[in-house]
Amino acid sequence: MIGLLSGIIGGLGGIGGAVLSFGLGVVGVILKIPGSLGCLSDASWLLLLALVGLLGGIIAISRPKIGGLMQIVVAFGGLFIARLLWIIPFILFVFGALALFFPFKLDEKRNKSFTGRNPVQSYWYKS
Repeated sequence: MIGLLSGIIGGLGGIGGAVLSFGLGVVGVILKIPGSLGCLSDASWLLLLALVGLLGGIIAISRPKIGGLMQIVVAFGGLFIARLLWIIPFILFVFGALALFFPFKLDEKRNKSFTGRNPVQSYWYKS
């Protein structure tokens, strides 16, 4: 569940970063700043990576290992392309991937006394 939410939020943050990078590139092209076309191409790659990371978060329920692998690849790919602009989605994707690769398991010793009934049911329905 943590990997799912982290992947979806990271994907949405990545889409926001791609839109921001695209806006900076458009302003640079309008003002004829050198290197602005590179910013536009980076924005398209970031948008693609954000969508793949979002998809990795969505399929985390049915295929957690594949979703985690997608999130790891997207996290480092976006960090390579955008550096500081991608730091928040990077953290979210890595956290989500780690949560998918190493799921949280409950302590079975503590849960052996759980019968599945709440105290009111166990009072009225003795078994």
